[in-house]
Amino acid sequence: MLSDGEIQSISELHFNEHYRPQALSAAARPMLQLIRVCVLDNPPGVYYGVRMAEPEEGLLLGDGGFFVDRRDGGIHKFGSGDVAEACRALEPRHNGIPTMQVTPAVVQFLLEHIDRRRLASHSKRWWQIWR
Repeated sequence: MLSDGEIQSISELHFNEHYRPQALSAAARPMLQLIRVCVLDNPPGVYYGVRMAEPEEGLLLGDGGFFVDRRDGGIHKFGSGDVAEACRALEPRHNGIPTMQVTPAVVQFLLEHIDRRRLASHSKRWWQIWR
């Protein structure tokens, strides 16, 4: 099992490699923030999100963040559509609209359902997916 410090190092390395690419303008790079959203016990690990530092609080970048597995340091990435699907499946609705708040239950849903479905589709050939 990895320590909190090791998980933080892995998340920062992933953040710097994938969210601060050279393609972003120099002015845009410092505006991105890595946020520790929640800690899970089963499976053990930490879920991180990325947001803009200055605009509206909580604004995500069309990205669903990532989970660092405490057991092996593996990273599971999610898109914003994955998070929206998990929230619709689990979270209470406010006036018919999902709250879109990432909770430990949402992260567990992402890991158990979205990640498994993605792995299953990767094992198929493209013509099997389009049927």
